[in-house]
This record gives sequence, structure tokens and C-alpha cells, in this order.
Amino acid sequence: MDPASSAMAIDLGSEFMKMALIKPGVPMETVLNRESQRKTPMALTIKDGERFLGDAARKKGSTPSGQLRLSQLRLANSVWPTPSEPTPSWGQLRLGQLRLNH
Repeated sequence: MDPASSAMAIDLGSEFMKMALIKPGVPMETVLNRESQRKTPMALTIKDGERFLGDAARKKGSTPSGQLRLSQLRLANSVWPTPSEPTPSWGQLRLGQLRLNH
């Protein structure tokens, strides 16, 4: 089997995100995050215009100026706002409306 046929599986749960690496001839292995954990919290923080995901979001969101949002994936799959619409507040914002550069 060609080594180029490796794949990565991503499980975006409502509370945690998990990833697995699948390679030919090797048992499936769960990918560890920067903190050497098998699962990463589904958390999002926007602080000073910068977006943070997972454990970084929890750390940044715990400060007074951070806005922590946990388990926002349930709110995904909405339409992007048009330029004529005002910027949505957190109460209206859907995770699917953000470009997450992480």
C-alpha cells in the first residue's frame, strides 16, 4: 500500500475535538495536542481581535478582557452576514461565521 494513502480523521464533538492518524500497516493512533492530551476542548476566545481555540482559548478566556465561549459548535451552520448587516454580538454569532486561522 502506498504511504501517500495515509489519512487523518477529525472528530468535532460538541465538547471536545479529537484527531486520529491512519497509516497503512500501522494501528490507528490518536494525535496528541500541544499539551500532550488526546482531546482538545471545543472552546473559542476572541481577545483583542485575535482568535484562540482549545486550551489556549480557555487560558485567554479566563482573564477579565477575554470572552470565553464553550461548546459553540452546536450553533454552527448559519449563513455569513452580508457587509450591509451589522457585526453580530456574541448572542447572535455562530461558530460557522468565523474564519478560524489556527
